This record gives sequence, C-alpha cells and structure tokens, in this order.
Amino acid sequence: MRTTSLFTVLLAALFIVTATLTAQIITVKTYPILSDQSVLELPSANGGLGGIAFALHDRFAEPYRNPAFITSSKGVAMFVLPRWSGWNLSHTGGTRYTQSGYDYSSQQSASNAQLSIGALTADGTYGIAVATGYQRLRSSLRDGTSGSLPFTSSFNADQHPILVAGGLAITEHISIGALYNYIPLKGFDGIQFLYPRSRTVHVSGSVNEYRLGVSAAFGSSAFDIVAGRNMLDASHGATYEWGPMVENKDENDNIFAQGIFRQEVSEKVSLAATATANWKELPKLPDYPIAGVPRDPGYTRAFNLGGGMTYMMNPSILFAFEYLYEPIMADTWVDALETRTTGSGTIMKGNREQEHNYDFHNHILHLGLQIRPEEWLTLQAGASLHSYSYAYEMKDHLNNISRQSSPENEWTETTLTGGIIAQYGNVQLSYTAEFLTGRGLLEQERIFRWDQAGVRANDVILVPNDFLKIKPVNVMSHRMTVMYAL
Repeated sequence: MRTTSLFTVLLAALFIVTATLTAQIITVKTYPILSDQSVLELPSANGGLGGIAFALHDRFAEPYRNPAFITSSKGVAMFVLPRWSGWNLSHTGGTRYTQSGYDYSSQQSASNAQLSIGALTADGTYGIAVATGYQRLRSSLRDGTSGSLPFTSSFNADQHPILVAGGLAITEHISIGALYNYIPLKGFDGIQFLYPRSRTVHVSGSVNEYRLGVSAAFGSSAFDIVAGRNMLDASHGATYEWGPMVENKDENDNIFAQGIFRQEVSEKVSLAATATANWKELPKLPDYPIAGVPRDPGYTRAFNLGGGMTYMMNPSILFAFEYLYEPIMADTWVDALETRTTGSGTIMKGNREQEHNYDFHNHILHLGLQIRPEEWLTLQAGASLHSYSYAYEMKDHLNNISRQSSPENEWTETTLTGGIIAQYGNVQLSYTAEFLTGRGLLEQERIFRWDQAGVRANDVILVPNDFLKIKPVNVMSHRMTVMYAL
C-alpha cells in the first residue's frame, strides 16, 4: 500500500512550484515549502505596506495587474528594478548505535536575483506598456557523513521574461486593456527539491499568459475587472550517479478573474472590496523521485473575498488594512496503471485507485502604515499574516480504506516589510525590504541515507513523520526601483 502522506507532500510540491511559476492570483499549497517567485518583477508604489493590494490604488503596479489602467495617466514613465532574495541553511546531527555511529552535516543555500526594465507611455486615450528582465536562479547543496566524501550539487538557471500591454479609453470614465506575458523557462525556484540528491537538474519550456481588463471611475466610486488565462508547458528532469536520467513533462492551464471596487467615503476614509476566482487543471504527470509514486491528476477551485480600508489620519500619515477569506477546494486522484483484482473487488485500468480531497479555509491579513515627514520623502512599514488550514479526505478503492482529518495541517506565514521613497524632480528612488518566516525545507537526511537500490526500485515504505518534517528557513529580500517620468 502506498503511504498516504506521500501524496500530500507531492501535491504540496506541485502546487507551490506551479503557483509560483504561473503567477496564479491565489496560491494553493498543503505544506509551507519554501519557494520564491519566478516571474517578471514589476514596480509598486506600495511595496513596503505589508502586501496592501486592493484597498489603496497602486499607480505603478495597477497598469500591469489590469492593463485598462494604462490610460489613467499621461506622459512617459520608465523604470529599472533590481531585486535579490536568498537564504542559507546549515544542519548537523548524528546517529549512535551500541558500538558505532556516524555524524552528518548539510549546508544548503539559494539566491534569486532579478533585473527588470520597462516603460509606459499614454496620452489619456491610448497607452502602451512594455517590460522585460533577466532572472538568475542559483542553489547549492553540500551533504556528508563522517568517514565519507561529501555529496555536492548545484542548480543554475537564467531566463528573460517579456511583457507587452496596451490600453484604450473608450469614454471619459471607462477604459479597456489587454496584456501578454511570455516567459521562456530555463528553471524555477524550488525545482531542485523535487529531485533530491541529483547531480544536475534541467528545465525547458514556456509560460504564456493573456489578460483582458476593464476599469471605470464615476465620481468617488471606481471598479475594475481583470480576467485571464495562464498556460505552462515545460519539461524538466535530473541526472543521478546511481541511476538513469529522469525526465518529466509539466503542463497546467489556469483561468482566473478578479474584481475590485473602491469607494471614497470622506476625505479621510476610503473602503474597498475584492473577489477573485481561479480554476486550475492539473494533468497526469510522471513520477518524481522525492516521493516514488506517480503525481496525481486533478484540479483546484480557489476563491477569495475581502474588504479593506484606508484612513488618512492627517496629510502626512496613512493607515491601510485588508482582510481576505480564502476557501479552496482541491481534488486529485490516482489512476490504475493496469487492471487489478483484490479482496475488495476489481479496478479496471484507467479507473481511480485513490481519491484525495482537500478543503482549505485560509485567512489573510495585511497592515500598512505610510508617513511623509517631508514632501519629497515617504516612509512605509507593514506586516502580512497568511493563515493556512485544510481538511483532508482519502479514499483507497484498491484496499477499501478511507481516512478523514480536520484539520490535516495548519500553519501561519508572516512577512514584515519596510520601504523608503525619495522624489527628486522627475526621478523617484525607492527601496523595499521583506523578511519572510513560516516556510521551510523538507527534512530529507534520513531518507537519503537509505539503500539507494531500494529507493531506485520505489519499494521503500517511508515513515510519514520523518518525511514530513519541515526545517524552518527565513528569507530576506531587497528591492530597488528607479522611476523616471516625463
């Protein structure tokens, strides 16, 4: 019988990688596995406000989220944006028997460096925005036990995303827009963890995203709607010292829509509401060595509903608040590779051997504070709390076994942010720092020290508690933006 928890881990790895890759508005994951974004980094005027996204209009980010906002201003603006994030983890331990034992140590590190450039031009009726960039992904592993040579591996990837968008003001109050984003994939953050103890990992493929948007403003009220489709088509694999090369095909299709409404209540108070829906199809994919079982096909239906508020305490101090409730339903299954007969009956080839259902009830809180001590200087600080919780149900038709757990897992991820913005004539300089805690890496040492022939044959029964242990890792990121407007 396959260990049920393996499918949970595998779903976590699948969701966190594809969600990061495809810029899915709602991220779905079953464990706090560490990953960083692998998309084109774009500017934001609210970057230091703890994730504030819809309660406060972001004049820099809105044209790229919803291309209908491209015509909301006149003139030409250009930006250069370097970003860096990284982490380092060292781990030591040992095992002692009656007469002998060994010590082991592991050191892992990763970095994600990006440089984005872009420009936007609009005359109030027509507008165009373009952006491109360079992303460099690096990671390394050094793992060893006493009395043996250490195992070392690394992963390197460079890629160049491209974005093109256009907007049109069809009336004085209503605008529409379209956006296309293309990412030629050479790698994505977290891929190396799907192929543990591999010598090399390779990735090739592409992401294509299309968005259509509309925005409208009438007096003190404004709303916008954006909908799109994001398609991933990639292949990746790894080479090992102890076995043949592993190759996998990765495809998914994500359809999303989001609406935002803002209402100015008074000179000091504004209210906002948002609703988002995602449908993501996950096709059948081959085995990953991390679990030794086939990856499940399935789909996710994800939603969020939220409200927010901004309060201008005085002309120099602004407070922003957002809350989101995020229900998600994820269904995956395992198809029979051949017809099998057991004491519970017969399962025909292609029918479902197992079904796995996940019911999420997540909560998100964003808090931001902005202070302008001088007309040319803006200071920002904020915090974001993302609470995850889900119930799990498994049905094993092959062995006539079922299991339910509520909650199966729950955790909270916390992000602290800070920023500074300085305006010098037509040039704006900004710096944003983020500190993320609550995620980590899968504990893998005990698994990797087992007989490699057994792992290669996929007949090792992994102990769930050992396999699911998460090593906490904190991530620090830094972002600089230079904006020039004419």
